[in-house]
Amino acid sequence: GPVVLCYAGGIIMAFLPLEEYFAGDLSLSSLIQTLRGTIDGSIVPSSPVYEPIRDAALVFSIPLLLYSTNFRAWLRQAVPTLVSFGLAVFSVIVSGVLAFFFLPGLLGDMPAHQITGMLVGVYTGGTPNMAAIGYALNTSEEVFVLLNTADVILGGLYFIFLISVAQRFALLFLKPFPAAMRSVRDEDSSDAEIDPLLTETQTKLELKDAKSILTAVLLALLVILVSAGLAVLTDMLFGDPDDATALSVPVLMLGLTAGGIALSFVPFVHYLRGSYESGEYCIYIFCVALGSMINPASLVNMESLNVLIYTATVMLGAISLHFLLGWIFRIDADTLLITSTAAVYGPPFVGPVAEALKNRRVIVSGLTCGLAGFAIGNFLGIPLAEILAQFSGK
Repeated sequence: GPVVLCYAGGIIMAFLPLEEYFAGDLSLSSLIQTLRGTIDGSIVPSSPVYEPIRDAALVFSIPLLLYSTNFRAWLRQAVPTLVSFGLAVFSVIVSGVLAFFFLPGLLGDMPAHQITGMLVGVYTGGTPNMAAIGYALNTSEEVFVLLNTADVILGGLYFIFLISVAQRFALLFLKPFPAAMRSVRDEDSSDAEIDPLLTETQTKLELKDAKSILTAVLLALLVILVSAGLAVLTDMLFGDPDDATALSVPVLMLGLTAGGIALSFVPFVHYLRGSYESGEYCIYIFCVALGSMINPASLVNMESLNVLIYTATVMLGAISLHFLLGWIFRIDADTLLITSTAAVYGPPFVGPVAEALKNRRVIVSGLTCGLAGFAIGNFLGIPLAEILAQFSGK
């Protein structure tokens, strides 16, 4: 998808630092020497330009993505939907904590508490959670890219499962979606009332939407300024003088999340066209900037296979526990699969999975759960990582 392409583009920029190349003789041999030096670590690319771009893109993306969250509609969903999504969140927390304590040496010197917190966040609401939590915890770019790469590989395999045999597999031990609910079709207009993303993502943005997008961005700037002020105030009152960002950055991330949620309750803001897409574009910019900031030599030398194994343990453990708890709580197959999709991927993959299930009735619940997951993921991942840090000594 676009996220993978953005990372790939950024990493290519990191492997070919243009400032080093243009400082040479611009020949093919100079290009080869630059590439070789980047890989073996003798040339460490500097990225003073990309860091503020990365930071700005991330902080703008959080409120923009949250404007469309409809918590009232989410709470009006059928009880099985709320229970199933709650079980998904519970499952990833349990799986992450167990992996942290039972696989202590797998990650070597890498910060297991940060990685666990980021995985809990990403499997609650998607990639934006991983970005926000990683930034709040001051996770290195190399660890972030390795973790996201592992998530892309494993997420791709799970998505193939979801759109192919998942429904037939789930029906072996879960009850089918209620026939009465499947037969009742809401009109598109009523769906749009429940969640504007249904119409916003199905119609192309036009030039006339520029005013709406500008309004959304300006409101996001207001949220950023207020959150930054709270972060500075908190750091002045309770911060550690030896580490200026230990408290202020997590407070900033949680403030952005809370501000985005608060504005989602304002109808005017909630229905701003283009706000969600603008947030997605910010995430893409963030991915390009982040990819360009990595040190390729350290990326190649890191234990990427161990990160993949650790991520697989957390992800598969969470999914397996979710399926088991779904059976215990008598959740139907379609509801469990769509809430699992919302938790693992966020809103973008809900539509394709619903089509594979041949059940449009679960689209709204999937979208709202995905947005709610993004909203609560930061509140779960950051504190969990800080708690686990007390046991890791890092």
